[in-house]
Amino acid sequence: MGIGPGRSTMDITAGMTHESIGDAIKDGLGESHSEFWKQGPSAFVEGFVELIHALRPAMIHVPAATDKDGNEEPGGEAYEFEIGATLPTVIDLISLDARRLDAVFTYGFNRATNLETSQAEKAANLRSLLREVKERVVPLLRRDGKLAEELRQSALPQLQPFGRGPLRNAFCNGRGVDLAVIEKGHVILIEIDEAEFPRAVSTVIRMVFRRIVQMARERTTSTRVHSLDPILLICDEYGNYGSAGHIQAWNTIRESNFVASVGITSISALVKQLGDQHAASAMISNFSNKFFFDSDDKATRDLANELVGKTTVVRRSTSEGRSTTSGTSATGSLASGGSHRSRSTSETESTTEQREDALDGSIWRTLQAERDSATAIAFIRSDEGTTTDVVTLGVLDPSNGIVTAIPEHHGLR
Repeated sequence: MGIGPGRSTMDITAGMTHESIGDAIKDGLGESHSEFWKQGPSAFVEGFVELIHALRPAMIHVPAATDKDGNEEPGGEAYEFEIGATLPTVIDLISLDARRLDAVFTYGFNRATNLETSQAEKAANLRSLLREVKERVVPLLRRDGKLAEELRQSALPQLQPFGRGPLRNAFCNGRGVDLAVIEKGHVILIEIDEAEFPRAVSTVIRMVFRRIVQMARERTTSTRVHSLDPILLICDEYGNYGSAGHIQAWNTIRESNFVASVGITSISALVKQLGDQHAASAMISNFSNKFFFDSDDKATRDLANELVGKTTVVRRSTSEGRSTTSGTSATGSLASGGSHRSRSTSETESTTEQREDALDGSIWRTLQAERDSATAIAFIRSDEGTTTDVVTLGVLDPSNGIVTAIPEHHGLR
């Protein structure tokens, strides 16, 4: 997934519930709109999402704006409005254009009338949905002019990149793959330029993450959960987007046989992002396998030392002693003065044992990152027990195979 020629595309709302789409948009808008969200995000999104699914695909004519005398207002030209993929259409609807909303409802009621003779039940359901959206959602959008302007300022910069341009083509075309294909063994790489779309990146991450959690919940409720194939999930630079609310989500993911590999800059950076040391510790505990790359962060090194533990260091030392003695002999000749001197040497060996951190400075200094690989301290748990060693990790390249870990045999077992 991503931007550019030759890349696959996906609808990032595919398979998501109305609540999940609403929560993702709510995350983007923030909690400051307390009045708007007091009925929950579903009050805003669910009706629109259902309406979009009921009407798409459709091209709706929005007539020119006119004054009370029927004269066309300046700048109020007619235009065509597309009911298409979920997220772009939601974005267009929350732009709060009254003419657009009126045109959608007019089109919907006309379609219900056309269905009346051939599909009476479907026509009745569509009319009921249109009335509900009009009664529940539209008043929220029109009741408070200040609120409407706040929504424009906060929501549109966050979501508009998906309404047009490369992000719509990459993530919202409605014809791409659903994340569910990963259960069949497919590899999906999601790539987006954070520098070009700084706020949109978080929207992609939120929606994809919520879809993964939804899949995880479905897997945990399955009677076959233990026989389902594991899914490898790699989240790089997660520390920029994590939240304390993800703790339970990661627990669900782990229980559903998603094998997660989460990349963060350092423990201290994650604590700063979450704003809570205990939340960071609880989240990290959900990740059974951990890889520590070269880091000067004390908290990161302390965690690695704690996980790997102590080792017994045996030190042997040898001490050497020399002594000289002299004396006088009663039978000694006058030439020798009747005296003598002797020298002796002795060696003493001693052995001491003490417990020290298995990860000393020399091991950290062996870690390095190259273009095609990087070395790391690995802490891996399995049914057979826990293994620790320095490993070389290769670049993720599905086309040429995936090199995962080659032990360096530093003996940290």
